[in-house]
Amino acid sequence: MEGKDGGGMPRRRPATWSLWWSLSTMTTVGYGDHVPVTTVGRFIAAGVMVIGVAVIGAVAAILALAMAIRVAIEEERAFDAEAKIFEQRIEVRLAGIEARLAGLDARLAARLPAAVNESMSGDATSSSAT
Repeated sequence: MEGKDGGGMPRRRPATWSLWWSLSTMTTVGYGDHVPVTTVGRFIAAGVMVIGVAVIGAVAAILALAMAIRVAIEEERAFDAEAKIFEQRIEVRLAGIEARLAGLDARLAARLPAAVNESMSGDATSSSAT
């Protein structure tokens, strides 16, 4: 990588400088006003930058997880309440259907002659006995 020295002449920089520049740019740690000069110093600073980004990422992940759990719990409660209401509606409809069926049975029994009722009950008894 090339840059300009004080006199405006291009100078070559070591490859480690480009690695340092890319890491410090990606982690947005500063404006370059205070930078380590030695390679060992840059490795130490790079480690600190990576650890810093990891810590910030971990804190953000923990906060996101806590919020996601809270939302999931609220949604589950809402789902349970909705299921309970739905179950109650089904039970009311089923009770209505059973009442109508009982009414139909009573009307049917009233219209059939007594002899047919007796023969049907006798057939039911004899068929259940065999």
